[in-house]
Amino acid sequence: METLKDVYGLIGGGTRTIENPNYVPPSFSFIEAVELMKQGKKLTHRFFSKDEWVTMEGLTMVFEDGVKCSPQQFLMNRPSLAWNEDWSEFNHHQER
Repeated sequence: METLKDVYGLIGGGTRTIENPNYVPPSFSFIEAVELMKQGKKLTHRFFSKDEWVTMEGLTMVFEDGVKCSPQQFLMNRPSLAWNEDWSEFNHHQER
């Protein structure tokens, strides 16, 4: 069975370009996003602005503006199920 890291390594690394206009960055669930953030990745969500991202330091989510909270606190303040999906790796140059 492939691990999330194996799958992520296979699908990551693409870029939307003139040559590849249909490329869509991989989308992750919140649980997958937390695991990637624990590895030091910066992630964003479709509801975030283009400059917003979040990562993890230990068990704490750390946002680009320095705000910190636990994953449980983050979801408690966002009861919509939409936050459980549509996470992607942050790319400052990516158009959203």
